[in-house]
Amino acid sequence: MMLFFDRTFGHRLPDALCLLGLAAEKHDAYFSQDTSDEEWLAEVGRRGWAVFTSDKRMARNQMALSAIADHSVGCFILCGAGHRPRWFGVRILARNWESIERLVEGEERPFLCRLYIRQPPKSVGLPGFT
Repeated sequence: MMLFFDRTFGHRLPDALCLLGLAAEKHDAYFSQDTSDEEWLAEVGRRGWAVFTSDKRMARNQMALSAIADHSVGCFILCGAGHRPRWFGVRILARNWESIERLVEGEERPFLCRLYIRQPPKSVGLPGFT
């Protein structure tokens, strides 16, 4: 299972996860900062990687939602991680790890799921999918 962290995370969180032995890639290793969401989502979807973002606006961005659907991306939004220390993102991942594994390995793609520190994961509807 390859975890791909978009530009909202920078490099520290994916690098720390790699030190723990997890397969994690960062946006900047493959794309420039100005690469459109549609472009990088297409490539990540082609590779079958699971996307992680802290950009809660992605769930309302019709172009990004269409790219997730069109390219069969499995995507997770870490809610509340955007303006907090990176450790908060690690806590969200750790709390939801079993759900992440289950979804990445068993859920039909595309999917978009919000992850929280104190609530269960919540699926977000995608255009043309239930």
